[in-house]
Amino acid sequence: MDRQRINDRGSADRRSASSRSPSAEAAAILRIMTVPGIGWAAIRRLRRCLGPLDRVPPAAVAQLRVVEGIPGRLLVDIADALSATPCSATAERLATEYRLLEAHSASIVLRGERRYPPSLQELYDPPELLFAQGDYEPARDPIAVAIVGTRWPTAYGRLVAGKLAAELSALGITIVSGLARGIDAEAHSAALRPKGGRTIAVLGSGLGKLYPTEHAELAERISENGAILSELLPSTPPRPGHFPRRNRIIAALGLGVVVVEAPERSGALITAREAIDVGRDVFAIPGNVTSRNSIGSNRLIKDGAYLVEDFRDIISVLEPRIRRFTPPAPRGSRPGDAPDQIADSGDPRSLPI
Repeated sequence: MDRQRINDRGSADRRSASSRSPSAEAAAILRIMTVPGIGWAAIRRLRRCLGPLDRVPPAAVAQLRVVEGIPGRLLVDIADALSATPCSATAERLATEYRLLEAHSASIVLRGERRYPPSLQELYDPPELLFAQGDYEPARDPIAVAIVGTRWPTAYGRLVAGKLAAELSALGITIVSGLARGIDAEAHSAALRPKGGRTIAVLGSGLGKLYPTEHAELAERISENGAILSELLPSTPPRPGHFPRRNRIIAALGLGVVVVEAPERSGALITAREAIDVGRDVFAIPGNVTSRNSIGSNRLIKDGAYLVEDFRDIISVLEPRIRRFTPPAPRGSRPGDAPDQIADSGDPRSLPI
């Protein structure tokens, strides 16, 4: 099929991505992020209380006694971070973050700006900033599907994940995952096989602390044909608590989440729950009932997730949402060229979407 029919990437706005200089507000938030103990909730409170943070005199922050529960000692540290002459430790932390951003040719995406993904606004705790490496522009990836699963897949799991990712990518659908070992890596790699295929990786570490390190080459390919995103400062190392939180971003970026092989306590099941919370469809690949890798995914199906045998099962469910993003058919096209024939087509590249 013509990829342009399902996702008109050729006409998408391609600005940006080139400009690496953050807005004044984004730079102010980055400064505040270097204060230990400050999270998104606290930054939102500051923005509500003080307005645009780039316009707040540091002295005004230091004089505040209470900002909806932010301890006074943290307000003092925030004032220091916003100061034109912060203490040496703060200045060094800021310098480190900017060095890493520059090294990775990364940009900062502020919530409320044009480049911020609209779908993340639906989260209960949306990131106020995203750090983006690569060709990132939400208008280029309006139709995306997340594919996630265990870090220790069977050969069957790898085969199915790769097949689904390649077929969906051939339709112009962006594949989202977490760059973890196993299913995630297979999904990213397979998404890049079709010409023009795109994929987005969401990290549980900063851009300057890629994890796992053996995926450096894959990450480079992703940044050339998609993007790598993180809500964490570039110098942030991977920690166990980061990965469950990044799963909410993976879930929200796609129209649906496909779980391929998930043990009983798999992080992929967290992504599925996050998807339900933001109104996304959840799909699961049925697996061997004697395999521990299938316990979670099979249970999702029992609990109401859509059973997937091939890519058509995903397209048939998501078709109403896909139609919202599909460009009008070219002049002269016949009624029979519409998406109604999806289920009858064989080769995904020939689907008349």
